[in-house]
Amino acid sequence: MGELNGDYIVELVSEWVYEEGEKVFDLYWDSGGPGAGADNEIIYLWHDLYWLGDSTLGLCGPYESFEEALEENELLTITSATESIPCDEMSTEALLKRIVVTGSEPDQKIKLNYEEFVIVDGKLKAVVIDDLPSAI
Repeated sequence: MGELNGDYIVELVSEWVYEEGEKVFDLYWDSGGPGAGADNEIIYLWHDLYWLGDSTLGLCGPYESFEEALEENELLTITSATESIPCDEMSTEALLKRIVVTGSEPDQKIKLNYEEFVIVDGKLKAVVIDDLPSAI
C-alpha cells in the first residue's frame, strides 16, 4: 500500500476550505507599501470547524470554535493598516468590546460589519453623518 503524501493532503484540504468554506470573518488591511502591502486574514467555517486563511502562513487550523481562531491569531488587534472587518459571527457591538487599537493613524477610519468608525484617542467612535441637505 502506498504512503500518504502529507503535502498533497494539506493542499487538497486547503483547496476544499477555500472553495467550499463559508467566510465568517475577513480582516482587510493595506499598509500602503509596495509588494505584499495589502491582504486579508479570513476565517472560514467548513464542516463545523473553523480555518484561518492567513496571508503569510496559508491555511491554519482547524479550530473547534470561532473564539479559538480569533484568540490564537490576534485578529481583533487594529493597526494603522487595518481597513475593514466584516464578521458574520459577532455583532458590531460585540466586536467593539473586544477590539484592541494599537499604532493607529490620527483620525483613521475603519469599517466594522459595514459600519464606519473613526479612531479617536485610541478608541473607535461611530461616524455620524450630520443632517444632509434635502434634495432640491
